[in-house]
Amino acid sequence: MVRDQEQDIQANVDAVVSEADTVLSPGSLLSVSDELVVQILCYLRDPKDCSALSVTCRRLYNISKDPWTRSTYFIRYGKIRSLNFAIERGRLLDPRALDIMLSSGAHMSRYLLQCVIGHFTRGAPIKWIRSNWSRSLSYSTFSRFVTIGAEKYGDQVDVTKGSDDASVIEAFISRKKRASVKDEAHCLWEAREWIKIQEIFEKYGFIPFDDRDPAMSKLPVWISTEPRILPLARRNGFCIDPSYRDSIFRKLFECTLDNFGNPINNSADIVQNVKELSRIDPDMFLSRTVGAEICMDCINHPTAYDALKTLDRFGVLRFDLGTLVGDILRLYRKAHVLTKPGITTLIHALYKDFPSPRDDIIRSVMILSIFTQHKVVTAFDSRIPFSYSHSEKKQISEARTKLCKRITTQLTTFGLFPLTKLDIMLALESPITLSEAPIFKYAQRNQKKLGLTEDDMRAIAESVVLTSLTCSHKGKVVRELFKFYPDMQGAVRSSIAKYSLDLEDLADLDADSGLRQLAPLNRIPSLSSSGILYESVTGEPELGSISTRTLSAAIIQDQAGVRGSRARFWLELGAYHVTRDTVSVGEWVLSTFGARSREAAIFLTHAMINGNDLEYHNSIKTHGVPVTLKHFKIRLKMGLEMRPSAWEAIRSQPFYGTEDDYILQECRFRCDTSIPPKTRTLRTKHRPANHAPIDTSTAAGTSARMNFTNNIASRKRPRRLAAAAVKSYAVEATSSDEEEEEAESEFDSSPFPASAKKRKFRDQTTRAVKKEGLTLEERNEAEREVKELSLWIEHLSQLLAEENHKFKERKQGVERDQNGRLKSRTWKTSGHVDLVKRLAELRGYEQLRRLRAVSFGVVDGDLYDMGGGSDSDDDEDYYYHGDGRRRGDQRRKRRRTVTVIPAASEDVPTTTHAVHHGYPTDSGVSDDGNDSGISGGDDDHGGGTGSGNSSDEFSDG
Repeated sequence: MVRDQEQDIQANVDAVVSEADTVLSPGSLLSVSDELVVQILCYLRDPKDCSALSVTCRRLYNISKDPWTRSTYFIRYGKIRSLNFAIERGRLLDPRALDIMLSSGAHMSRYLLQCVIGHFTRGAPIKWIRSNWSRSLSYSTFSRFVTIGAEKYGDQVDVTKGSDDASVIEAFISRKKRASVKDEAHCLWEAREWIKIQEIFEKYGFIPFDDRDPAMSKLPVWISTEPRILPLARRNGFCIDPSYRDSIFRKLFECTLDNFGNPINNSADIVQNVKELSRIDPDMFLSRTVGAEICMDCINHPTAYDALKTLDRFGVLRFDLGTLVGDILRLYRKAHVLTKPGITTLIHALYKDFPSPRDDIIRSVMILSIFTQHKVVTAFDSRIPFSYSHSEKKQISEARTKLCKRITTQLTTFGLFPLTKLDIMLALESPITLSEAPIFKYAQRNQKKLGLTEDDMRAIAESVVLTSLTCSHKGKVVRELFKFYPDMQGAVRSSIAKYSLDLEDLADLDADSGLRQLAPLNRIPSLSSSGILYESVTGEPELGSISTRTLSAAIIQDQAGVRGSRARFWLELGAYHVTRDTVSVGEWVLSTFGARSREAAIFLTHAMINGNDLEYHNSIKTHGVPVTLKHFKIRLKMGLEMRPSAWEAIRSQPFYGTEDDYILQECRFRCDTSIPPKTRTLRTKHRPANHAPIDTSTAAGTSARMNFTNNIASRKRPRRLAAAAVKSYAVEATSSDEEEEEAESEFDSSPFPASAKKRKFRDQTTRAVKKEGLTLEERNEAEREVKELSLWIEHLSQLLAEENHKFKERKQGVERDQNGRLKSRTWKTSGHVDLVKRLAELRGYEQLRRLRAVSFGVVDGDLYDMGGGSDSDDDEDYYYHGDGRRRGDQRRKRRRTVTVIPAASEDVPTTTHAVHHGYPTDSGVSDDGNDSGISGGDDDHGGGTGSGNSSDEFSDG
């Protein structure tokens, strides 16, 4: 019957919620019984929702006004907090509803009565109450509440300030904690006061009724000081949460000091309190979390550590303390805080009490704690200057020998001597080992004692180098070990080649999950690789997880309340601190194999996937690793934008599709013996003799290009285009020049007009280029720069078209509602948006470079127009015109025809010229020297009449 009624309630509620978009009809609940209507009202959490539902019809309004309905609504918050919730909403509480709540089991303690009277009469203001609370009660309801309290507790209700039950308990606990000497008088006082505390719980039903009440958070602290409070609080409804349980035991093990700095509690008192708590409540036990915190603070809290060892010896703990210490030591294999002197002392103290010489990880942690000390690292890592005399070098060598003996003695004390091959490898492969000098050089000096051969040392070095490639901050270890054995270069190259990634190796972007793929190389040093702060260790779930946090830090965090972790970040900062003098593995690869090697390309690709901006910027800007179109495709597939340094690099870099283009080009260039050695180093300005020339008309399909330097940009700022275009550096034609012009005019009718025009342009502009201060080599580089920019723009435009097509397909795949509207909005990825913006900026930069080239006479305005630099005949009659009124950098492709009709003679044939908007061309100059070709241009760029925006064809008479 009850189950059927609950199902009916849920069905009615679901029906009301499903019709939330429509107006609720008053007759929709007429067939529902009053009991179900009450349950529906109680289902609503906010009383405002109940008010909104009750005004829909008179029947619901009358039901909501019933005292039994209101008492049922309040009692659902629990017997302890129902009265507090009802008093806070005093207008809904009347004397009849108050009687029904109390008869239904609502808990009314003397502490609640003291707070209500003190707040209503303003006699004892309560700091943690900021609202009207009891002042919202009507006078009749308040009188009834006080009358019931007087009938229940009589005259034993003290409402003066500081006399409430919570203040009495707090005073008792504070005095008991601060009692330095527990003599007979103190024992009598404690027995007398404990009778009062017991009456407060048993007779007057003390229990905190609000989460904002400070007594709610102080109750676990009181239980840790006086365990006899726990069963009394349980009878009144107090429940122990696991977080409260850990807080209780932390306060119980806390070392309290008196005014003179002497500890008040001893280990015997702590052991007795823990046993008493475990006897009173079986659910009160010490977890592994608190046990690990006590072990981490064994130096500052020796009393608590001694009590923990005593409890382990008596068998009170639910876990083995030796296993717990071993798990704590394993955490330090990846924590950089191990290099601090205080942590070293702590680890040595724990290991002396619970040694584990057969555990390989614990052995490596102990070895690291010895060899990562500052004195040891400085002694072995420092280089002996050549300026030192023989006696000074001998003193340094003797000091290192003494240090080796001291280290051997320390290893023998902990039972770690002799070191094995596995010990040395694990210690060097640890993420916290930033220098190989101490342990590797110690092993070299003591090869005979350790029983290691030269082949063993080489195998150790090679294994450590190959393993450290995936640890981005261990470049110093790799560099120094590579100096000992430089012939391992082949093994390193083979290992790096295994990490090569193609576009197919990356998973497609999943917008729903938001997961991001990471590459193994060149990762950003994070908490997962540089230090472990909190980590669960295998064991029973109820025993909790362990961490490297100390007992003092945990108590501070408990007392801080619910504030965020940003206010306490300094408590966790030391666990993952990484020194600043580290060398990245990517930087070592660039300096060892070169910027144009396959290894550098692989590391750059991994840095781009992982978003490692530091390595990314260092590879491109400092070392000059080329950016390829493959990098843009990878970032777009991941849905991420390209870094600004890459966009800036492609402005002065040849176009490469993949890294194979410039790697093959580099190999061909180095293998070519026809180029002199000095010239062979200038890779960017020469081409091998056996290499086929690049056709400019098919440059879009060829990705291997020559690099060049931007000499034009490094010179002084060029003058305006208008001023540069007016100037003429024409030299009087001689007989030889006339003969050359006549010879070159023959090429105009030849089947190769483009080659003839280039040759003519090259000869005519040689003197002009020299006049401007540019050499022929610089002119060729500037011309090549414009062509390479065109290639980048062409391929990136194709990439943008593919992204637009993918976005349309993704948008079409979204489900639609019955009205045809999309149920969810489809967003473009950040990489897609950034590509649109950056490509527009790149086109503007290309136009600027063309303007400079034309002003210097390097690029012919007719040969390389602003539209795209194509030499084909199909594109000569077209140009791109940027319209500023349209959004973005959209370009409209127009065709303009200028028809020149002579006025006097009809023998002159009518000619049609293609005019490039805004730039004079050779075709626009008539035979008589008059400029008639620009008459149809805009007013901003040329003379003539007419408007280029209103008509596509007009005549110039």
